Amino acid sequence: MEHQNDGHIPGGPITQREIEERKSHVSELVFTGKLYDYPLEARLREHGQWRHVKNDVEGRKWELISKQKDLVESFGFNYVDKIEFMQHDMDLLFSLAERWWPQRNTFQLPVGEMTVTLWDVANILGLPITGHHIYFTDRSDPSVLIRRYLGVSGPTGPGQKDRSDVSVSWLRSNFMFLDRTTDGPVVVDENRIVCCTRAYLLALCGSVLFPNVTGCKISVRLLPFFENLKQTTPHAWGAAVLSFCILA
Repeated sequence: MEHQNDGHIPGGPITQREIEERKSHVSELVFTGKLYDYPLEARLREHGQWRHVKNDVEGRKWELISKQKDLVESFGFNYVDKIEFMQHDMDLLFSLAERWWPQRNTFQLPVGEMTVTLWDVANILGLPITGHHIYFTDRSDPSVLIRRYLGVSGPTGPGQKDRSDVSVSWLRSNFMFLDRTTDGPVVVDENRIVCCTRAYLLALCGSVLFPNVTGCKISVRLLPFFENLKQTTPHAWGAAVLSFCILA
């Protein structure tokens, strides 16, 4: 991008191709003063999705015992787990959204271009940016994945059969307490502790790191990545988060 004024767009660019592409971009409305005919809307829930994981509607916090905290730390999510609340500057987010250029994956600013890097993700979330790639290879039936990695049967009821996602509320109801699920008391052993920790990590990934439009449904296809919580070579979760932010 050139730091020049072409007479139409403050701060550049000067190539005809980018100027033509900009005509279909929201930034064109910003420069022509037409944006606020229909204001932008955010897909943020009240109190934020993070609190939906950490605390339920009754204010009960999803507490981890020391063994679970050790597993979360071994997995590389200890810093993410410590983030209690994310304060959103909506004015700043809207301003940046207006200037996002998908063809270049950058924010187009009067002084040049700016983008989010792996270094930013590593510093903000503390997630590993090197290691194994994150991609789905296990095509097992969702109910099989839930039984294998969480040790319980999946959700039942109308519309639940063969669904590849579960709700945060279902995870909280069945794994927030080690000694019971919605079906009754369970034995608290090493396997149960691991399963509850996997459920907690799944909730963090699905609701915060890789949220969909619902904000409360989480794909069980992520479960195989939590098979070994004491992995020596981590997955590149930070790189996956950045890719998701750009492509979602």
